[in-house]
Amino acid sequence: MSFVTALLLFPLRSLAAPLSTREIQSIGSIDPSTDEWSSTLSGIGPLILLVGERTTQQVLRNVHSRSSAFSLAASPLGLLSVVTSLIRFCGTQQLRAFIGYELEARTVSGIEVTRVNCGGVTAHLTHGYVVRSIVANPASRLIAVSILEGNERGLEECALERIRASERFEKQKRKLDIPDGEANVDWCMHITLTDVSDESLNTLVQTLARAVGVDPRTKKVNNLERSLILGLRPSGNANHNDGTGRKYPSSTSSPLWNFSFMTTFDAVSEFTTRPPTRRFHGPIIGVLSFLGIITVHLLALWHNGWVMSIGWILVMIGYFGIVLGVLFASLLISSSCISIHLDTSYRNSSRLWKDGMIISVKNVDSMDTTGSAFVSCPQPHQNLEAIYIKPSTRQDRSLASFITISLIFAFIAHYLGLRAIKWWASIGELGICIIAAFARSVSNDAQPRFKEVEGMRIDKRCSSTGIIVTQSARLIDEHTEPTYKVDGRSYALKLLNNTPIVGERVAYQMAKLCINDEAICTLLTKLTGLRLVVSSSSSSLSVPIRSVLVSFTGGILVSEGLAAPAPQLILSFQAKISDLAAPTSLLSRIIMRQLEWCLQTGVGKGIPLGNVYVFAMQSMLDWWTVSEDRNDMADLQKNLYWPMLLVNCAFFLECLKMEKEDDDLVKGLAEVHGEGEEGDAKVANDVVNFLRAWE
Repeated sequence: MSFVTALLLFPLRSLAAPLSTREIQSIGSIDPSTDEWSSTLSGIGPLILLVGERTTQQVLRNVHSRSSAFSLAASPLGLLSVVTSLIRFCGTQQLRAFIGYELEARTVSGIEVTRVNCGGVTAHLTHGYVVRSIVANPASRLIAVSILEGNERGLEECALERIRASERFEKQKRKLDIPDGEANVDWCMHITLTDVSDESLNTLVQTLARAVGVDPRTKKVNNLERSLILGLRPSGNANHNDGTGRKYPSSTSSPLWNFSFMTTFDAVSEFTTRPPTRRFHGPIIGVLSFLGIITVHLLALWHNGWVMSIGWILVMIGYFGIVLGVLFASLLISSSCISIHLDTSYRNSSRLWKDGMIISVKNVDSMDTTGSAFVSCPQPHQNLEAIYIKPSTRQDRSLASFITISLIFAFIAHYLGLRAIKWWASIGELGICIIAAFARSVSNDAQPRFKEVEGMRIDKRCSSTGIIVTQSARLIDEHTEPTYKVDGRSYALKLLNNTPIVGERVAYQMAKLCINDEAICTLLTKLTGLRLVVSSSSSSLSVPIRSVLVSFTGGILVSEGLAAPAPQLILSFQAKISDLAAPTSLLSRIIMRQLEWCLQTGVGKGIPLGNVYVFAMQSMLDWWTVSEDRNDMADLQKNLYWPMLLVNCAFFLECLKMEKEDDDLVKGLAEVHGEGEEGDAKVANDVVNFLRAWE
């Protein structure tokens, strides 16, 4: 090479020297590759589909049909939560142990992914909002309440519709093998007449009879109604004294009618008070999400010249597998619960219903008898539905295992496919899933906030008037005009399983001694004014149920003699025959919250009961007329079995007279009471001899 040539090439060799990174950036002629960005996005994007625990559980709780399940399946955000929830709630013991939930109770996972509200689940109020919990022995709980009250005629028809709906609900519960004591529906009806007419008394008696399934057209009911009319308003006598010191004027053309009806439902949750999710939102979100994701992958296929690569095929197989897996997982979780809805469609006929909740506080040591607090919200809504977790079956556990494995393989295939196709396909799919999750959240209405209603207190047991009006009872004489003339009440079926105690056993023995003595029977009827109608009732229970319509005016034993509430008392209820053998708690409900009492003329002191404690009249006024919220049915029995002695005896007498028409009732009473104890028979004999001597 010549010297000249070497000089010419020297500059070119110097230009071939390597450039520093700073020089490359300053020159700007070389761009960084997008390969690393696309690889990162296509790898991370599908993994984000695994997160979203709380939003996924929220959607699972709202699943009640295929369309709502498809909304989650089409945009599968939160796949990991779906799989773990399925294993925890429906999976086998081995799978639950694998993810660390071997000893977890199903109710714990069920409260997260279902709307379960009974079977160990209770609701309470936290800062005004309804929250479910699984506390073993909660200090307080919430109970849904509906109240109907007013002076309008026709309200009783709305109440009767609710009673029929409650009966259908109870039958469906037993048909689906939901245990007794879960999702209880209770109710009580209270009607008072401040004036008496044939029309108003007829309506009241027929309403009470229909409430418990007694045919109001039967001869017995008509005879009871006729005797009440004659007893309250005898023809040609404007001021009638019925022997108890009370006077009733003749009726006017416009009787006053005070009606109240209250029903409780103890299976509530935050979903009870929130309007249901709109049915068309879920399907629309699901369809749009599904079409959006399919469109994204079709664009990826178009960008590849419509050449179906292995990656694209894996994406589609994985996506369809995820959709089907999440769909079946959601439906399996939802179908693991029994749902029973209490029909309230009849409520459209009246706008007088008040809906809310009772704060039922468990405090047996409290002397407060004013009732439970009533809470309500500005826009009350009640979706009365019982959700109960079914026992797990081998078929469900096997299906859950298959769905779990299928979902895992479907996600792996989908993930590998997304790594192999265009990076923007995974980003587009992720964006659609996030938008769909946001749309599902927005479609849910906010839960209302509850506040206590001042001045309204409730008897949570529905064992008396329901709506408690704090009042002081007073003693009146024969010259005092009573505030109201008739007090009628009706109560839901209660299974008590109370055994007769000494006062009830004595009353039954007295009835057996008096059954053939017409004079004593007449005397007891005069003292108590008791009239009775008993009929068989159709029920899904395995034990026979009787519907009872009873009326009495007095005969309550006190230390001063006999006491009587001022109004005529009319009561209807349903009970087992074995419970009718211990009738104190059933009959004494109607004497609670009586405003006015009087001492009966006739039998005075000296009934030979032995060394027993009988209330003084003032105790009856001060305590037993205002304490129904504190005392349950068992308390009524053990505290009032002696004061109710004559009423119970008259009740048993009327039952024993039905031997020809209801032999099962008479045999059932005899079976429960048996031969009785020697001491009970002696007291019964002494009391009967005393009545014979007095008569």
